[in-house]
Amino acid sequence: MKIKRASDDSQNMAQSGDSILRSLQNTALLPPDLIVRESIQNALDASKKDVKSTKVDYTLKSFEASRLIPHFEGIEDTLSERYRGIQNFLAISDRNTVGLTGDYRSNDSEGNFQKLVFSIGKNQEADGAGGSWGMGKTSYFHIGAGLVIYYTRIQTDEGYEERLIASLIESPKKTHRLLTDNTRGIAWWGRYEDGSNHLLPITDHEDIQKFMDIFGLNTYKDDETGTTIIIPFLKKSPSNNSLNEESLPWEQDWIDSLKMAVKRWYAPRLINTEYPGSALICRINGEIIGLTMEPTFALMRDLYTSALTRKSVSKNIEVKPIFLARQAMANNKEPIGHIAFALPEADELKMTSPNNLPSPTAYITSNPDDIDAVQKIVAFARKPGMIVKYDINGNWSQGVSIADRNLIAFFVPNSQGELYLKLQEKGFKTLEQYLRKGEKADHADWFDQSDIRPKIISRIIREVKDTLSNEINNSGKDVTTHASERLARRFGKILLPSPGFGKASSLETPKETRSKNKISRNRKVDLSITGTEFVSEGRIRISFTTFLKGDAVISPRILTQDGNMGIEKWHKTFGDLPFPVIIEGFSWDKDNYDFKYQVNSGKSVVIKNSAPLTAKGTLTLKLLSAEYQPILAIRQIKEEK
Repeated sequence: MKIKRASDDSQNMAQSGDSILRSLQNTALLPPDLIVRESIQNALDASKKDVKSTKVDYTLKSFEASRLIPHFEGIEDTLSERYRGIQNFLAISDRNTVGLTGDYRSNDSEGNFQKLVFSIGKNQEADGAGGSWGMGKTSYFHIGAGLVIYYTRIQTDEGYEERLIASLIESPKKTHRLLTDNTRGIAWWGRYEDGSNHLLPITDHEDIQKFMDIFGLNTYKDDETGTTIIIPFLKKSPSNNSLNEESLPWEQDWIDSLKMAVKRWYAPRLINTEYPGSALICRINGEIIGLTMEPTFALMRDLYTSALTRKSVSKNIEVKPIFLARQAMANNKEPIGHIAFALPEADELKMTSPNNLPSPTAYITSNPDDIDAVQKIVAFARKPGMIVKYDINGNWSQGVSIADRNLIAFFVPNSQGELYLKLQEKGFKTLEQYLRKGEKADHADWFDQSDIRPKIISRIIREVKDTLSNEINNSGKDVTTHASERLARRFGKILLPSPGFGKASSLETPKETRSKNKISRNRKVDLSITGTEFVSEGRIRISFTTFLKGDAVISPRILTQDGNMGIEKWHKTFGDLPFPVIIEGFSWDKDNYDFKYQVNSGKSVVIKNSAPLTAKGTLTLKLLSAEYQPILAIRQIKEEK
């Protein structure tokens, strides 16, 4: 690819790479958090209208450096000296999105393509957009060599069009920089045509396919559109600090860090069918995130859903409307939002033995000192569903007494509610517009603007803390501190550490159904597990006993946060993504049972014309991923005549 260097003209007021990299000053968040917040938010902002799901894939793999380096004119020698052999990369790919649209031949900075690749600080203008193609994108340049490759496929009036281009942003003050002959530290790679000095993206499909083959990545096909961002020469550690024995498990590598970041910031949106828009389906190296989650994040999603729908989804969650008395909503009787909250005990959060999971605070801060913390946590998010911030023991919960229980709360604003007339005259028709305008570049908090009256955010915070105080402090509920229980938890973690420190086991055995000595006419088909055995990597042999009558189907399912999921529901939710459990072997304990059966392509065992009887069998499952917990289920498909 041909290089275009940013101008060194001293009269050009454009930023240098150093100032751009320092523009996103958020030292409180780790690189994986910044990457996840930016990439998923931009994908959600770019979702096509009326799609059922927005899909975001993170791929962390390796590539041969010598295949990539020759494509970067002007820095090949420096790259060859610094990066040899097998190197790592991170690719972030979204689907069911519009891609990087806009006229790439124009000098105009409008359009997603120009904003992402060439412009800094240009916000997305879509209604409810939470990200921008602005400062947040600088997070991509921090985690590798400073190189970022953009590939996109869009739909135009003439059909589909692909584009690939690359960019470099680095500090020109660094001694070991890639651009040794440029004082700006900024460059792009693409192609030129007709003697023009206007850099264009590569658009030939064959050339793009060869480029993607370097990373083992597929191009978009059929009616797919979206954007893939590739960050080569990925740094080894996802943490800004060196790892030590006290580091929490998810800080050890990029994959676990990204999984944690996705749940930490997007638990409300992950496979949430209650959200009034596209469901977020996120995968990391093929693993779907959110089917099962730690109790902390499962509770966060339930709290968000409760506040969003204004109705509690659990008996342990309370929902209260938040009103501002005047000069807020156009209709004073309309709430400005809802707060949902819960006071979970340690055992509900699986902080006690034998699970010994970290506290909600530790999941949020990644601080080992917070493993057993009891805190007041208030999360808030606007329309896109990304958690903007977790306010821990801050203004949102000031004055609330919780003793030895965590307070977990979630505020969801009335995003589409119309604001007070004076605010509309200042350009803020809806609350969503006001909140979005008051976010920082990294979208990590809400602030009132100093020149706008009346203030909204400060009043929301005051009303939320007052509501929580009134509901919790005056509830009369027992909030006595159980010091002995706290000590038991602490010593339990020392004496009985949990294997894998919070990672789910790969199999959950259903409770065995009690057998009956006498067969009842109304007895339903049932199945109970009598034994399990791991026979090889990714394979498990299950012995079972089942009561049969008529026609029935035995099939594997997986446990999710919302119950078990079979193959039909899986494909309805995730399309052509392979179901993670396959029947690889099956047999009955004897050959002369009074029924016929058939194994259906590894998906199920179909039983025909069975008289009422109890049968025993053995089934071998192949697990395509250790992320999911399989179970066996039996279903009557035809009543006995």
